[in-house]
Amino acid sequence: MASPSLTFKQYRTTDLTIFAFLSVVFEAIVTLGATKWFPGQMYSITIVYAMFVLVLMRWGGYAAITALLCGATYCIVMKAPFPMFVVVCGGNLFGLLALLLHKFVGKQKIRDSAGWTVLYVAVCYGCISIGRLLFSLCFELFDEVVKYILYDMLSVVFALVVMLLCRKQNGLFEDQKHYLFRMEAERKAKEAQSSGNN
Repeated sequence: MASPSLTFKQYRTTDLTIFAFLSVVFEAIVTLGATKWFPGQMYSITIVYAMFVLVLMRWGGYAAITALLCGATYCIVMKAPFPMFVVVCGGNLFGLLALLLHKFVGKQKIRDSAGWTVLYVAVCYGCISIGRLLFSLCFELFDEVVKYILYDMLSVVFALVVMLLCRKQNGLFEDQKHYLFRMEAERKAKEAQSSGNN
């Protein structure tokens, strides 16, 4: 919950900075781990889906920061050529199309329903995959990108599990403006109840 000394903008900046830091660190760790420890495995590991979905729910379009940071970190660790940077980072930004679900379904409904949460993660994965495929056509990397998309299924399963767990944590998988207003309302209700009892 935001400190009374923090403005909403400061709270948002702090929260986004923390998630940006975690995104870079964990993406570097899992990517390095997968390439060093399991180089022959037929899958790739990335936390972009979990971190992107979480930040998208909390802050909407600001999740673009997470998308770019995770993509760039993945490519740097993999020592990918420049075209792959464009494919991965540009493709990740297509996940922002999931913002349409906020408009037509509503963040609270997505958060409150396990089914909508699963669909939310699936839509983000689908949009990111389509974005990567479209960018791959510009660099004749279509076959390679298709391979990575299929290998990412383990990462999507991880993201699904994380989001279903995050739903149960107060304020974690929730629009932060809604969360702060809700906490303030609950605080005032407790104060009113306490005053009424005295």
